[in-house]
Amino acid sequence: MFSKHLPLFLCLVVALVSAQDVTKLDPETLIEGDNTADKDSNVTYTKYNGNQNYKAGSGSDVGSLGPFYDLARSIIGTSFPGDFPIDLAKELKSSFSIIGDRWQDILKSYIGYAIAIAVGIVFIVLCPIIGMCFCCCRCCGRCGGARVINEPKEAGFEDVIGRRVSIIVLSVITVMAITGSALMFATNEQLSKSFQNIKDKDLDTLDDITVYFDSTINQTNILVNDNFNFTLKVLFRDLDNIGYLLGQPIKDDVIKKSGLQYVYNGIDDMDSDANKLNTSLTVLVQEKIFLFQLMPIFDTFIADLQNTIDVAISKDSNITTMCPNHQLNKSFDTNELPNEFNKSVVLAVFVQSGVKSLTQQSRHDLNTIPERIQNETAKEREELKTKAGDYTRDVQDITKNLQKIRNDFLGKLDFEDLKSDAKSFLDTGTTYEKYRWYAGIGLACITLIISLLLVSGLLCGFFGGRASIEPTERSSFSNHGGNFLTASNMLFFIFGWLLMLVTTLIFVVGAPVEKFACRTLNDLDLLDQVITDVISSNDGKSWLGDIVYPNKGVNLSVAEVLVACKADQAVYKALKMEKGNLFNLTQITDYSKTVDIGDKINQFNVGFDGLNITGGEMMRFIDFMSAFEENMNYTAYNNTLLDNKVNKSSNFLTEIITFINSHSASPAIIELNTIKTNLSSEMINGTGSQLKKSIDNIKQALEDIKSVTTQPPSNTLKMKSDTLKTNLKSIESNLSQITNETFRNSVNSFESRLRKILDTFTSLVKETVENDLGKCTPLWNIYNSILINSLCDSLVGSLNAWWAALGWTIFFLLLSTCTSVVTSKHFFKMRYNSEISSKPPVDTIVSPEKQKSHPFNNQVFHSDNADKW
Repeated sequence: MFSKHLPLFLCLVVALVSAQDVTKLDPETLIEGDNTADKDSNVTYTKYNGNQNYKAGSGSDVGSLGPFYDLARSIIGTSFPGDFPIDLAKELKSSFSIIGDRWQDILKSYIGYAIAIAVGIVFIVLCPIIGMCFCCCRCCGRCGGARVINEPKEAGFEDVIGRRVSIIVLSVITVMAITGSALMFATNEQLSKSFQNIKDKDLDTLDDITVYFDSTINQTNILVNDNFNFTLKVLFRDLDNIGYLLGQPIKDDVIKKSGLQYVYNGIDDMDSDANKLNTSLTVLVQEKIFLFQLMPIFDTFIADLQNTIDVAISKDSNITTMCPNHQLNKSFDTNELPNEFNKSVVLAVFVQSGVKSLTQQSRHDLNTIPERIQNETAKEREELKTKAGDYTRDVQDITKNLQKIRNDFLGKLDFEDLKSDAKSFLDTGTTYEKYRWYAGIGLACITLIISLLLVSGLLCGFFGGRASIEPTERSSFSNHGGNFLTASNMLFFIFGWLLMLVTTLIFVVGAPVEKFACRTLNDLDLLDQVITDVISSNDGKSWLGDIVYPNKGVNLSVAEVLVACKADQAVYKALKMEKGNLFNLTQITDYSKTVDIGDKINQFNVGFDGLNITGGEMMRFIDFMSAFEENMNYTAYNNTLLDNKVNKSSNFLTEIITFINSHSASPAIIELNTIKTNLSSEMINGTGSQLKKSIDNIKQALEDIKSVTTQPPSNTLKMKSDTLKTNLKSIESNLSQITNETFRNSVNSFESRLRKILDTFTSLVKETVENDLGKCTPLWNIYNSILINSLCDSLVGSLNAWWAALGWTIFFLLLSTCTSVVTSKHFFKMRYNSEISSKPPVDTIVSPEKQKSHPFNNQVFHSDNADKW
């Protein structure tokens, strides 16, 4: 038999166990990871930390060489004035034949660059020729090579100022030349370092692209999966707790709006009246019990006393006249007093159970409102949960589309192969880079040797003599100084053309790269213009926009993307995904099409008929209090207690004492004293005293009851009770209507609460996607690190700085050739021309060449004079 009903029993058990407690929010606080939701459904979400270990640096570091790099760029800017030749580049893109037609215009536009190259070529050609002429001139005793003077002043004798000026000028030039040599060493080393950094470090920054996409996908997963799943949990918690969240406020509002709270407060206020009445009624009942117990005893005493009084009156008739209360046997029927026992019991029960608790019985049906809402909205709530789950697909479109972008982009570009090919190329370049480094060191050493010869010449000449010494008396140390200066000139003329050749060749390549490539990469607007007008072949269409969003006509420029990424904007704004319709953020955040909360809320249909608030003991109590005063028979109490035996006995005692005092010689004095003594004892300590006290208590209790029931006259106990009863009946007749209206008004608040949960999430989605999701600073860092910092600022900048340092050194070494010749005359040991003429020739045989005439009076010819150098 039991097994037959087992399934039904189990269902009942499950229903009871799983029933939602409508008296509290369960759970009150939701916590999942860093996501939290409080009792008011204020949701706080996890903020994804998108900081990854990216390899791209923030910039190149050339240290103290920075100003010199800027000097090299300013030289290039001087040789290439003006902006990027967009129009010329577009024409060249169409046909290179225009060069022959417009070469003059092109030359005028870049005349500085052409002049610089021409100067270099002229220097390369003339330097060895001039050097040969100089050397031959010196070797033939000309150009100061004979070191012969006619007078001392020709060799700077006593020319202190001339000597000092020459030394100072040459010293400054030498310092600048040495500085140039030092810059050559430094820039040569920086150039090698830049090349090696590109090979070892900068290519690895391409890994940041994959890291960036993966980080963005992870951030999206947290947003879509973790945060949205938590949002659903908060939403489902509120739906499951609808009895508490919606039912409890409705119940409270119904009590407040219907006026029930006023009624309940009025009933609660009657608790004080009930307690006072209960106390007075209890006294009344108890004192009546005493009265019933003592009255027979007192009646016996009075009957006996009355006999004595009658005897005394028979002896002295004046007693009758002087003591009008001598008849003590007046009737005093206690049975005439009303019976308040039953009323006292009923009131005591109300008081003991608590008058305030009586309203709980009236609230019982109202307390079922939350349960009714919980049970009768189950179907709609489950449907709403299903719709909320369907919204997951819309949100997951963000992840799907970003994943597609990642796969498409990384699928088209294999960065590992790209890195491998680039490193293979750079490995080959490393071999040649080593030789370039050797060449750079070699050229720097040549300039340094020439500069050191100048330094040696200056030191030997300065410390080896002074202007006051005869030129013929100068020391060998001073003479060596002159030789060092002459040797520096000879070395410069030997290697000067080579130095200028290297400078010119590097300038020819490095300057245009800096001007047209690197400055374009630095000027993002110019870069975008070059890409659109020169590189792209999209006939005016956006080059990048057509790549990212084919056939969608999105105007997306490289400059806009890079500027946005530099400003740390999200990829959604940087790539204009809204215009590209990659995923429609507005549509995704509009959950109402999938989750129509208002529609489901409006389908809630809860019945509130049959709510009873006048049942139970509360109405009995109100009726009891309303009839309380009517049920009090004050007339019976007054008729019985107004003139009773006890009062009459007390009055007679006073009279008899007065009579005895005034008639001490009365023949009935013995009886009178007996009456006095007995009556005094009875009224002071006997039953009479107790009866008098009990009667007084009954009277006071009656006065207290009157005070409670009739005061104030404008709002007696009956009036208050009848008013509460009338209000309750009126409220009960309209209660269903009031509850339904309150329900319809309150569901809007519940709907707003549910909407707030989803609105918080959609606001997070909008805020995250537009401002936080995939901040593309890493992409800018890759561009800036590889193209700007490594390639342009470091590699091309070092290359241009190196030729600038070499050109710097050539310039000052060229100046030194003139100043060193002038300065050397202050250092060389000279001879007078007269001394040479007085000496016989070493070789007296005249060679046939000397007998020949020299055409054009050429002074450069072979001499057999061994004293010439």
